[in-house]
Amino acid sequence: MRYESKIRYVDAFEYVQTTRDSDAPPCWFWNAMVTGKIRRGRGSLFIETSYGTLEASLGSWIVTNKTGEIYPVSPETFKEYYEEVK
Repeated sequence: MRYESKIRYVDAFEYVQTTRDSDAPPCWFWNAMVTGKIRRGRGSLFIETSYGTLEASLGSWIVTNKTGEIYPVSPETFKEYYEEVK
């Protein structure tokens, strides 16, 4: 049998070094930092997920879904599977 994934809406931001307010991480990111779900490393983020600890490097997209799980997505995968909702 063949299955097609259902369309999912997610909130996301690109993990980049920036000082522009428009690129600031959203509140759910800061909340996850406070609770320890996301930790900073040397140039990386470490995100606790149901699959274990995943690493996000600069340029990765940090995504949260409707259940509140947070996970990193590579730039290539993000570009392939997600598009901005306007």
